[in-house]
Amino acid sequence: YNIIAVDLESPAGVAEGVRELGGSNAKSDVFRRQEGVALVTKVHGPEYLGQLKQMLCLLTQAYNKHVGYDVLVFTTIPWPRDAVQALQNVISPAALTVALDSKTLHEELAEMGPEEAQFLLNRCNVTTADQLKWTSKCCLRFCTTLKYAWQAEFRSYRIWRHPALTRYKYMLWMDSDTLCSKPWEHDPVRVMVENNLVLLGIPCCLFGEHEELMRKMQAAYGKMICSVSLSESSGSLLPRFATEQETLDGKCKGSPRFHTAAGHFHLTNLDFYRLPTNQKFLELLVSPHRFNRDWDDQLAVFVPAAVEAPDRVWNVIARGMSLGLVHNRRLDFNLTHKLEFQFDEWFKQEGGSMWQWPDAKETCEALITYSG
Repeated sequence: YNIIAVDLESPAGVAEGVRELGGSNAKSDVFRRQEGVALVTKVHGPEYLGQLKQMLCLLTQAYNKHVGYDVLVFTTIPWPRDAVQALQNVISPAALTVALDSKTLHEELAEMGPEEAQFLLNRCNVTTADQLKWTSKCCLRFCTTLKYAWQAEFRSYRIWRHPALTRYKYMLWMDSDTLCSKPWEHDPVRVMVENNLVLLGIPCCLFGEHEELMRKMQAAYGKMICSVSLSESSGSLLPRFATEQETLDGKCKGSPRFHTAAGHFHLTNLDFYRLPTNQKFLELLVSPHRFNRDWDDQLAVFVPAAVEAPDRVWNVIARGMSLGLVHNRRLDFNLTHKLEFQFDEWFKQEGGSMWQWPDAKETCEALITYSG
């Protein structure tokens, strides 16, 4: 993998900028820079520059201007240097890395065995590898483009040992269409580090294909989870492991309730997910077929924590950390209410959130053109 652009601002400049922003300001009582942290996202290519400018400008004003964490953008298609510099200008003085997350599509295909390659051609309804593009639509349980299937595989398994992340211990992940709507009043990274968590995030949807997931858990961990409930006070996980008979049967009694973690925002302890047992599970999770959207990062983040460290997982909502994140017109993952308008209209409407956030209005208003 090739790292395209690294640290366009020096680490010394970042630290100096953080000191200037922190100083004696009362914000320094809340925000405290931690070691080994990266803010991470992924896009397919440089065509998402405008969307990233919007997202990272708002994140900078909401949070990162207080702590100055490095920003890492994974991309499948290389970026021209002027695009990297344009994004650096938005997040300065934080350091920016734009890193390739894949070889070319045809290099990836060339490394597949003949049976696996033929199976992929069949899934994509083509006869030769030359006909495949990142935009080709391919089917297993779900039908999706190769680029979307690749991002699921990358975020589930490939990301944890990517060279661009080697020097970091903690990752704050945000999707490129996850947008801050207000200044943060809490420091989630500080909460993560000071409480020795492995996952800080938002519980989300129930997962349906439970028996196959159980087989993958059993193969990696030698145990299986039938269901997971959440502690009302902390949001930590309360897993019910399979009994001996359920393990022999390969299925749970009753209707399993297995949540996943929301994929648009989470903080993870990278060292935990790099542990051999967790890497074994994550490799099994995305197997046996490459470019498969059936298994994704929501499960990849959730299952290792649920099996190996359920008491080191916190739910930001249960802990009262409202970050004002908007994703798919949901504010702080409120599934019962959608914003009346798309984000750009909602945020900029007269009397709306932007007008109550002067720093974002001054710095980001011209960049807010995407719906989110």
